[in-house]
Amino acid sequence: MIVIDRKKSKSEWVQYDEEVSFLIRPFPISEKTLSPSGLNIYEVLFKRAMYCLQDWKGIVDVNGNEVKCDPDNKKFILDYSEEIINFVCEKSSELGNKIVNMPVKKT
Repeated sequence: MIVIDRKKSKSEWVQYDEEVSFLIRPFPISEKTLSPSGLNIYEVLFKRAMYCLQDWKGIVDVNGNEVKCDPDNKKFILDYSEEIINFVCEKSSELGNKIVNMPVKKT
């Protein structure tokens, strides 16, 4: 039996550290694109992180002001933090794996 849980296809808040959390959604296959020849893996990860990262808490500028999660700020943060890209992509995969519960195939 294959069990589908549509509720798990929604975004979830994921804690990054004590002060920072990200609102992340699963990355659906329909959004995946084939890599054209020469496409850098970081471009693929960047595109995925831009899609999946929907909001954040605990990100501030040097003056302590909250930084809004808009496309420009997301691009800036993801451009300069490979760690955040990897975190968002990993968590979106984990969320996606919860949507369809597949049985172990017998061989």
